[in-house]
Amino acid sequence: MRFFFALIVILIHVELYRGYIFENTLLEKSKLLRDIGPVLVSFFFVISGFLISYFLLLEKKKNGSISYKKFYKSRILRIWPLYYLTIIIYWKILPNLAILEPLHKAFFFVQQHPSKHGMLLSENNYFIVSMLFLPQFTYSIASIIDGIATYATFTWSIGVEEFFYLFWPFVLNKSKNEKKGITKVFLLYFAIYALAILALVVSKYVLHSGLLSKLSTFAVFSMYLNRISCMCAGGFGAYMVINNMDVLQKYCTVPRAYLATALIIVLLLTGIFTQDVLAILYMYVILCIIVFGKPIPILDNKIFSYLGQVTYGIYMYHSMVIPLAYVLLKKYNAFNMYSFYFCSYVGTLIIAIVSYEFFEKPFLKLKEKNLFAFIKTKN
Repeated sequence: MRFFFALIVILIHVELYRGYIFENTLLEKSKLLRDIGPVLVSFFFVISGFLISYFLLLEKKKNGSISYKKFYKSRILRIWPLYYLTIIIYWKILPNLAILEPLHKAFFFVQQHPSKHGMLLSENNYFIVSMLFLPQFTYSIASIIDGIATYATFTWSIGVEEFFYLFWPFVLNKSKNEKKGITKVFLLYFAIYALAILALVVSKYVLHSGLLSKLSTFAVFSMYLNRISCMCAGGFGAYMVINNMDVLQKYCTVPRAYLATALIIVLLLTGIFTQDVLAILYMYVILCIIVFGKPIPILDNKIFSYLGQVTYGIYMYHSMVIPLAYVLLKKYNAFNMYSFYFCSYVGTLIIAIVSYEFFEKPFLKLKEKNLFAFIKTKN
């Protein structure tokens, strides 16, 4: 399922890129396609919150506590190597390729509304913020404060997950009642979000302060990006699976699962939704699938299982393949919509597979020997 969602992400970014080069795009014709990007990211966050919480709660239930050392070592080995490799490529290698230089000069670090004070952060400072694993703030500052586009903007979602990992194991480990701990984080997130929105309203419509309005907008946008509520929904689902399966078996029924799925589709088609409402519906449908114990037949095979493993690479590499495919196809007079799509998809998949086999796997083997040792001993 992650693999298919990654394919949709590539489609959206290909269409965005076609828009940058002044071509008519599918995004202009389809509101659903324009809205689906944030929706997919929220789904990923729900899945991530569920999986991480499930394994942490399972470890706590078996051992009485969560090993922070094992958890963070696992996350570092899985995420950091590929993240830092691609960040360096996006920020330090691709911009210096002569073939991509015209595109980079046209679109990146060009202020939409130039200020007499210039940019808040320099290009090198933006790179440092990304290297500190805070790409979501690179995105927020660039979009709201400086009004520019930076390299590797899409990595903001990786930064959000890493931020979540900073405190989530402590929340679950220190809470005597994990459900209450998850609920407290959920409510705290919304309280801060509400304060940010209130600050924006007051600064814009009461104080009429341009500076405060921009800072408040930055705060609101940052809270929107850090979808803690989506990951809390996943965490709550994991808690229910481990501790209240009898309750799930009572309330997760086939008719309700179909109703929730239909509601998701209606909300997406109408555009009347918030990410948090969708997150709850996503989690309910996932819980129903778990209760029914029936995997989706077409996805239950080795091929799609493997493709799911390389999805992280697909996500991290696709945004470098798309512009390279464009300039190379243009150079050799082979550019059209179909060749652009074909090269973007196939090129991304090939690079992701090579990366997984020869770069990521050695780190993953170390990860498997550590975090999930308790699962092996259990079996």
